[in-house]
Amino acid sequence: MGANKEMAGRQTSRNRIYRVIYENKGVSRQTIADTLHMSLPTVVTYLNELKEEGLVRETGVFASTGGRRAVSYEIDEDSRMAVGMEVTADYAKAVLVNLRGNVLAKEKVEHPFSYTKEYAGLLHSLLKRIKKRVDQEKYLGVGIALPAILSPDGKQILHAETLGIENVETDLLKSEMHEPVLFFHDSAAAGLAEGYARPVTDHLAYLYLSDTVGGAILDGRELVFGRHGQSAEFGHMILHPGGKRCYCGRNGCADTCLSAKRLAQGEADGLAGFFRQLERGEIEAKSRFQSYCRELALLISNIRVTLDCDLILGGDVGGFLPPYMEEVKEEIRRLDGGIMPLDYLKTCVYGEDAAARGGAFLLIQEFVKNSVLVTVQP
Repeated sequence: MGANKEMAGRQTSRNRIYRVIYENKGVSRQTIADTLHMSLPTVVTYLNELKEEGLVRETGVFASTGGRRAVSYEIDEDSRMAVGMEVTADYAKAVLVNLRGNVLAKEKVEHPFSYTKEYAGLLHSLLKRIKKRVDQEKYLGVGIALPAILSPDGKQILHAETLGIENVETDLLKSEMHEPVLFFHDSAAAGLAEGYARPVTDHLAYLYLSDTVGGAILDGRELVFGRHGQSAEFGHMILHPGGKRCYCGRNGCADTCLSAKRLAQGEADGLAGFFRQLERGEIEAKSRFQSYCRELALLISNIRVTLDCDLILGGDVGGFLPPYMEEVKEEIRRLDGGIMPLDYLKTCVYGEDAAARGGAFLLIQEFVKNSVLVTVQP
């Protein structure tokens, strides 16, 4: 019993050191010791372990303050890699990312979704091709993001309007992969990836603007869920009582007026084609975007007064919004009377592949917490 407690204590100390290095790009031994209230010899011992395992590396020295210059430590971001996949009604995408979320390889297959063994085989082939780019000893696993409401344990798809399925098991989709797979809601996965792309904050909200509208709430870098395993269903906040019927069965939801399909309707090149028209100043595109901004401002205003934290605009639409943020903010000012500063509103870091990266971050998050290879339960 005593030996087990000692082992657990050693692992906890090592994990804490690794996380400090992960959160601080370039940190000295003394800074680690001061931050964690550990002795310097203890920090040196665990640093040597992490270096020997290839998880941490020396990246130079700090400027001298009068004595010997301190060595700077950083994680080896390529020491572990994970695969994230995104499944949509029209395509499946896989990305291989390192511990910092950088995409090292990407594969995409244009294929209509079907809840069949054949489609599971397509996902397996996609995973096999992407896994060829990584050594097995560095591989953490695969997480799949779905546009679906899932059971809290991720084993059942309760409802997926765009995929045309409900109350089915996720087992079929992973049946050909022959390895444990994590499943996650696409907007929550995208929000997790965005949380890791920026400094840690106490609270953060993420608005996912894609073919469906969703979101995520983070406390630090931990996703926050409600009592039924759901959270931040911003797309189903009612903006217009009695308005257009939503696929959820209610009327006037944000999803009915803020889906990316509203902007991309009729465009052969989808959203990219629409925003090219907007950039050229075409009247119809400008009118459609102004209408979209009014609806978006209403949703943003409601989220702000509810949560009062930074809000990131992401998803497919979010990736195109940076040049147009002043237009969005002007609509918010009209609603709010210019009373509140708009410094809470942020554009996303990941303009594309956010949900797929988030699938990979499910594995990366567990690794960073433990700094050991994590066995995902099937």
